[in-house]
Amino acid sequence: MKTPLTLDYYLSINQNPYTEDNHVTQEEINERSDLQFRYDSIVKTIGTSDCRTNIELFFDELMVELDEDQLLLFKQECLRKLIDVYDLEILSYHLSDGYPEYDVKEELKSLLYFFEHNDYIDIIVNCLQVDDPQILLSSDFRTYIEMRHELFIKTLFEKYGTLTFFILEYFRYAGKGEATDLLIKLISKNRSEIISRYYLKLKGV
Repeated sequence: MKTPLTLDYYLSINQNPYTEDNHVTQEEINERSDLQFRYDSIVKTIGTSDCRTNIELFFDELMVELDEDQLLLFKQECLRKLIDVYDLEILSYHLSDGYPEYDVKEELKSLLYFFEHNDYIDIIVNCLQVDDPQILLSSDFRTYIEMRHELFIKTLFEKYGTLTFFILEYFRYAGKGEATDLLIKLISKNRSEIISRYYLKLKGV
């Protein structure tokens, strides 16, 4: 197994790059540092406005350059950060699922795009039935969402059965309170855009 992709690993190389023990060239050091930069640019910005741009810039390249062990570490770190930011404890099992049968690259990309690239907006607008978008500005819109929880889940699985299984698994096993909390968090993250999309939908645009 190759050395895990960690900052400590790269720092230890940079401290003494030319000893007979490692035979690492400056070019290799620069390449590894660049890889670590792109890796951290995604993991460390999850939950911030910078993550969307970093995914667009670096994700596909990382998927080519990371070896199998590093890819699993990347998956674990992304999942851990997403779980912390969005309270997705149901997905904690996948932090230690070893070498899974699913396509890690595709599923992880879909998961990151769902949360950090605003893919969730279309899904909420298409699955959460809202007659008057202004309800999302009211103080009791949590109750409104809870009342439509079952219909949201039913529509989600009917319309988005090929969505990343991480999200489908979350909503399949999350209780009404947990699912409502997540929907409120996502709506609050981009409320004006979601309300605008609802109005366009009501106008048939």
